[in-house]
Amino acid sequence: MKCHLRAAIFAAVISLFGRQSIAAPQLAPTINCDKATNTVEINECTGREAKAADRALNQTYQKLRPKLSTKQRQRLTQAQLEWIKFRDRTCEYEAGEWEGGTGATSAYLSCLARVTTQRTADLQSYLDR
Repeated sequence: MKCHLRAAIFAAVISLFGRQSIAAPQLAPTINCDKATNTVEINECTGREAKAADRALNQTYQKLRPKLSTKQRQRLTQAQLEWIKFRDRTCEYEAGEWEGGTGATSAYLSCLARVTTQRTADLQSYLDR
C-alpha cells in the first residue's frame, strides 16, 4: 500500500473517531450530504455514515452481550475482534482500487459503513432468536 493511501486511510479513521481537522468544524455542519459534490464533502458524508454504522453496531453488541452465557460472551468477543480485522482488511482492499487517488478515503469509509451495517444485521439476528 502506498504512503498516500495509508495517509488517507489514517486520516479517515482519525476522522471516524471524532478528531477533526482545523477546517472540518466550520464546514461539517453546512454540508448537505444529499448534494455532496467534492472530495471534502463526500469524505465528510461517508465519514458520517461510517460513524452512524459504528454506533448502531455498538448498541446492538451491547444489547446482545447480557443475553449470552459466559462462554458465548467470550466467543462473541473473540468473533468480534476477528471481525474487526476482517473488516479493516476488506476495506483496505476496496480502497486499494483507488490507490493514489482522491476516492480512496471515501471508498474506505463507504466500505466501513457497508460492512459494519452487515455485521449489525448479523448481531441483530442473534438478538431476535
